[in-house]
Amino acid sequence: MGMSYSDIRSLPITYRNWFIDRVIKDMQAIKNARDKSNNIITPDNYEAPEGQKDKKEDLKKIEKIFKKFS
Repeated sequence: MGMSYSDIRSLPITYRNWFIDRVIKDMQAIKNARDKSNNIITPDNYEAPEGQKDKKEDLKKIEKIFKKFS
């Protein structure tokens, strides 16, 4: 249940400040969750470190094996 602008305007300053801080905290939590989900490594965005290119090739071989069974 959200609050309208006039509801927030009618709150005392201390509660209004608390409400704004709470909204900012919730928005930051949503942003952090989105950033965390964007950092998940999948076969499509896997980037092998230098000197470990053979591991990326191994990953592709494993993908082919799983595709055969799916």
